[in-house]
Amino acid sequence: MEFAIIKVRNGKKRWGWVGGLVAVLWAVGGGQGQAQMNGSGQPDCAWQVRLGPEHTNAFFPDTSAAYWIMRYEVQPGLKIRLHGTFPESRFASFTVYKDGGGTFVAGDGLASDITDYEMVPAVGSANPWAEAGATPGGAFELLLEANPARQAGVNVLPLAPDDAEAGAGGSLVYRVYVARTGNFDEVPLPRVTLEVEGQEPRVIPACASSVEADESWAHESWVEEYLSDMQKLPPALAAPPVNDVRFFLPYRDDSLGPNEDSGYLLSQLVPPRGEQVLVVRGLAPQQVSGGLPSVWPDAAADMRYWSICSNLALVQRPVVVNVLEDGSVDYGCRYDDEVALDAAGYYTVVVGTEAQRARIEAVHGVTFVPFSNAWPRVPHLVLLRNMLVSEGFEYAVQNVGAPNDPERAARDMGAYYPQATLCELAVLRKLGAEACF
Repeated sequence: MEFAIIKVRNGKKRWGWVGGLVAVLWAVGGGQGQAQMNGSGQPDCAWQVRLGPEHTNAFFPDTSAAYWIMRYEVQPGLKIRLHGTFPESRFASFTVYKDGGGTFVAGDGLASDITDYEMVPAVGSANPWAEAGATPGGAFELLLEANPARQAGVNVLPLAPDDAEAGAGGSLVYRVYVARTGNFDEVPLPRVTLEVEGQEPRVIPACASSVEADESWAHESWVEEYLSDMQKLPPALAAPPVNDVRFFLPYRDDSLGPNEDSGYLLSQLVPPRGEQVLVVRGLAPQQVSGGLPSVWPDAAADMRYWSICSNLALVQRPVVVNVLEDGSVDYGCRYDDEVALDAAGYYTVVVGTEAQRARIEAVHGVTFVPFSNAWPRVPHLVLLRNMLVSEGFEYAVQNVGAPNDPERAARDMGAYYPQATLCELAVLRKLGAEACF
């Protein structure tokens, strides 16, 4: 899938297949990300881009999460040092992506990602994901360097693959899920110091504002081209056809910045006309609840987090954002604590239009997720996310054995597989979700 990063149509930017986390700084927002890099190729400010529905709406953003990205260029003797505090949130992690996207291993076998519970706290502090009774706010330090070696008591990530040449790009992504206050603007971002051999260390401030989303690509005239592109994929990459609503494990695409802690199943469809809705039903895993850190692993939990989201099936994979008549906004995600369960622990999620919402929510025990108001004929991807799975839990998305195979996914996940079907809303309302299947 190594095609052009940017296409141009009628003078407007459009993403090609590669895009990826590295290119978002240049392709979104008219190149504002590039303006935040100085002549040496290093950023003048940190955390240039924030992914999310109110910022840069790309790469399957979960609306209960925030993702900050810092772009840099590899050069001899460069180290990047972060000083931060453990946030009041359910989940946090750091991931380094190589030029073109994708995680990697470097140095003496160090992976390019680290999750909250793995982090060593600073002297005199405690990690609330690793020590019972610890509170958020403790300090940590994280070092990015080339050809890294493990260091006792130090959190180290590789700056780039061992064979990366000077000038190669890299991206550091800071992920935070379920902030206690619900306001990710209140999450303290780590202070960033650039250290170059032979120069004085330089602290760079956080950027004043993230690059805002450019949604000019979300145009219905591109739908047929998108579907045509999908049909041209090699058979090994080809997913089930649009409107085969069964969930499947997608082929891994490193350009979309996969998170090593997360697994995803997808169902793809054009929102049905008339009064049909998509009904999704499955057994809910046991997850950690709330918006504060808790010790991990947790013997009582199958995973840290799960959610279901509705996204536009275009290359950027934006989440649905519907501005309602009263000025409020309905985002296309519902996470575990927001999903209703029946007495047996099953969820029933119904994906429909905002016009159908009141009638859907009148059905006992269902959770509504929206299709897009603005782009009703654009194909949608309904996404089930499983994050940070317990070692003993066999039925997670991460354990599905083959991509693009709904039957294999159903077999591997058992009752936890999200069964899906299109159903007349009148049938759902009169007879319940069971009648839809």
